[in-house]
Amino acid sequence: MMPSERNSKIVAFLMSLLFIGYYGVQFFIHGNTTCEELLTGGSYYIDGKWQPSTCMSHHYSKDETRQCLKAKRILLIGDSRIRQLYEGLLSFYQVEGEEGEKHSDKKHVVESENIVFEFWWHPEINDSTTKLYDKLLLLEPHPTIVIHGAATWTIKLSNDASEALISYRANLSRIAPQMDSLSKSSQVIWMMQAPVKNEKFDETRSMITNEVLAEYNKAAAEVLGPTNVKLWYSVEPITAQYPGEPDADDDGLHVSQGILDEFLQILFNWHCNIHLKPRGTTCCVDGRPMPNIVQIACFIFFLLCAASSVHLHRAINKRRLQLTQPPAAVNGVEPGSTSDANGPELEVVVPPPSTASVDEDNDMRALEGQLKVSWSLTKFGIIMAYFYLSDRTDLFPRVNKHFHILHFAVPLTLFLLYGIWDSKKVKRPDILNVEQTTEWKGWMQLIILVYHVTGASKNIPIYMQIRDLVATYFFLSGFGQFFVSWSKEKFGLIRVCQVVFRYNFLVFFLCLVMDRQYQLYYFVPLITFWYFVLYITMAIYPRATKAKAEENSLYYYLMITKLTVLVLIIFLLSFSQTLFSIMFDIPIANELFRWPGTSLYEWWFRWQLDRYVVPFGMTLAFFLLTAKAKGLIDDSHAGDIFSANVSLAVTITGLILHIIHIGRAFFCTDKPSCNRIHVYISVIPILSVILFRNTLGVLRSHYSVFFAWVGTMSLELFVGQYHVFLAEDTVGILCLVPGYPLINILVTSFIFVCIALEIRDISGVLTVAVIPRPDKTNPGKAEKVMMKRLFVFVILLLVLYMYKLTR
Repeated sequence: MMPSERNSKIVAFLMSLLFIGYYGVQFFIHGNTTCEELLTGGSYYIDGKWQPSTCMSHHYSKDETRQCLKAKRILLIGDSRIRQLYEGLLSFYQVEGEEGEKHSDKKHVVESENIVFEFWWHPEINDSTTKLYDKLLLLEPHPTIVIHGAATWTIKLSNDASEALISYRANLSRIAPQMDSLSKSSQVIWMMQAPVKNEKFDETRSMITNEVLAEYNKAAAEVLGPTNVKLWYSVEPITAQYPGEPDADDDGLHVSQGILDEFLQILFNWHCNIHLKPRGTTCCVDGRPMPNIVQIACFIFFLLCAASSVHLHRAINKRRLQLTQPPAAVNGVEPGSTSDANGPELEVVVPPPSTASVDEDNDMRALEGQLKVSWSLTKFGIIMAYFYLSDRTDLFPRVNKHFHILHFAVPLTLFLLYGIWDSKKVKRPDILNVEQTTEWKGWMQLIILVYHVTGASKNIPIYMQIRDLVATYFFLSGFGQFFVSWSKEKFGLIRVCQVVFRYNFLVFFLCLVMDRQYQLYYFVPLITFWYFVLYITMAIYPRATKAKAEENSLYYYLMITKLTVLVLIIFLLSFSQTLFSIMFDIPIANELFRWPGTSLYEWWFRWQLDRYVVPFGMTLAFFLLTAKAKGLIDDSHAGDIFSANVSLAVTITGLILHIIHIGRAFFCTDKPSCNRIHVYISVIPILSVILFRNTLGVLRSHYSVFFAWVGTMSLELFVGQYHVFLAEDTVGILCLVPGYPLINILVTSFIFVCIALEIRDISGVLTVAVIPRPDKTNPGKAEKVMMKRLFVFVILLLVLYMYKLTR
């Protein structure tokens, strides 16, 4: 590990502790405050949408609110500004209010759901307001929601007299106990006065200014603050910061339709979230489930690892102390002494150090190995605790994603410039050498992270490019695993377990700790599945390998036949979703493929989307290795593969091909139709990159150190982003620094990358510990040990399955 990486991890750990401590104290004192904060603060993001300060809101549709408000009564009391909110509710349901006097009470019933909307014209707070609340308290049943607000008429009629504010405060004080009493059975909101545009007013309204409104809002807050009435402060910043253009409704006193829409969405989130619990919403959502037995068992396991680490550390220190002390005296005679004070001369014989030290060294190495494993599991447990706190509790704030093309393009441009600058020569200039493929994974992973955190999936051309990047991951897996099987003939159980453990270690624990299905982390199930497909294709008898093909050319044709049969099977399977379901809907095993719930559709969709890419990677690897073996291609040097002119032409062709493919995505009109085409053309960008990157010697023999560094932890970044970079299973963004999006993304990214680095190192240690190394003197011993461990693992999976059936 580089010293800079180690220091960065320490800083990230301390920062995490700081955030946990700060938000932990806040949560302990105030509890979950997202509902209050929904009504108090927020800001507009670059996409022009309102974002509550510390929680994720939901954009409600008409059908969703019908379900939420069914058989409920919503009462609005106040002046023309409150009436605009009432009319906005009716407009949301695409119904027209009844004709009649503007300054009068109004009522509308949505018959299908028996939703009652009422508006009571009451533009001032005066003696009659007390009678109004007396009437309300006598009504049975009470309204579900009561929204009240008034001030502008008082200011207008009194010409902003100071006595009017004093009277306003006194009258509010009289109705405050009534409102507080009503709040025990109804949700009562006092709507603060939104800012006005005084420059649009004539003389009759010129006295209504934002400064005066602020005084009236202050009076309302002081009087109603101690009660259970909810104060709707966020109407002020929503109106003042609105980035849209004013419309016909915006007369200075009343707000534009865009602002009104934001008011309605705040209202729906405030009331409906607790009932409907929309996916990816954290505002006003209480009742996070308590940890289940499996989650508790996981954390107990990690605590035991921590205790074991402490015990082993002490044992090692004690052993080292014993080894550094001089040998003890024998019968009172110090080593080296040749006489005894009470007797004849004698010589104390001390055993040679080499005889005793062998066993001691072995014991010490064993203890150090156990400590390394135990400490790695302890650190992993700490990381899992951070995952859990970040995405399974209400400890940390979360916000929605807000897409803007600049948010997507600018960081990628900076990454590109730094990646090009930070480059050096490869060790071996082979086509698709290790440094190059690791670099490829790195820059793809950076694009995917930016894509997810900016919410760029809404942009169809960008979405299609990401589909190509995911396909490229599968291609690289097929290419690399074929190379190992064909050239190195690694078909044993140990090799299979090493690959599967490396792919699934993090996801396995995330499924347990985060209580999520395996298919949520779709990339890992897919890449694991395709590895087994490749393994079976290569391992099934008769086996075709490089060594056999060099002895007998018929094995080349055998390999071609295997690849052809594989493609035909995939082709046939892709045209029958029924057959596909039969294959994967096998009891117990189907738990690996279901999500969400018991559906296999997501697995079907993901599988068929890139179904030909892995066979393509295998085929390209086969023909490339065969061409190199036959002397048709020589990439052992750092020069061009072909002549200078031909190599340049091929490189330019690859670049043009890639640009054309990117341009084609801009003609996509919808995701389903583009995905159907993607299945057959996803190899084009892969081929174009290979041609561009490998034909010219100068491009093939250099790589980006930065991108390759990111590529070494690409799997950890891809999986880890779900919970400690994004939030709510990728729907939102973790927000450790609310109100400062740029600082927040820098802080969360730093902690996230350090976590990915640590998980990468931990998985390396545990892979060596869990998967035994083959013993050349006894080749079958390691596989026997592995079989025993697999048996224990299968028993564990069965126990987990039985537990799930009882839930």
